[in-house]
Amino acid sequence: MPKNIIPNVYEFENFYNEKDLEIILSKFKENKKWDQIVQDRPGHYSHVFQNDALSMPDEGESYSASFSKNLELVDDAFIRDKTKEAIRKNLADHFNVDDFSIDLRCHKFEKNDYFRIHTDSYLASYALTISLNKNWKWDWGRILSIAYGEKFSKLISLLPKWNSANLLSNDIEASPHFVTSIREFALEARYNITCFIKSKKIEIISL
Repeated sequence: MPKNIIPNVYEFENFYNEKDLEIILSKFKENKKWDQIVQDRPGHYSHVFQNDALSMPDEGESYSASFSKNLELVDDAFIRDKTKEAIRKNLADHFNVDDFSIDLRCHKFEKNDYFRIHTDSYLASYALTISLNKNWKWDWGRILSIAYGEKFSKLISLLPKWNSANLLSNDIEASPHFVTSIREFALEARYNITCFIKSKKIEIISL
């Protein structure tokens, strides 16, 4: 049963079959075709994510991010099939999941990589982030942090745990979130799979 963290955020444990996830993690570690992405989007906070909350970036600031992506892993049939299978299994009891598609992305975060605050509501109703590292530490960085409450005055941070997944429901309310930068003393790279789930037939039943 997923844990309801805040009204629009859910946490799933034991998301994949354990053996399947071991294979997926091996593929991430062995694959060398990672492309470093550095984003800088001036004006992002004046139109795409315009907000007058004092805790949010001002209009004159630029959205930026640094991370690596792997298109070869995105096209890996085993990763894609097992991820769709896990989505069906985990969402079946508490969400209506019928016909859906996923925009799957494979990411790696290394020293100084991060995401500035943003929302994913323009991409899909649901954003799912699956953690692949076995033993991550709070102060290593790459911590998913979600703003919520009146004028986004509160913040919740979620530790990326082995075989756990966080689901953000953009249909319930906006989920501004960011990822803290990886610190220089982190002992390994941070791996995760992000899925933007697109379906007209996904809705919360009960929790």
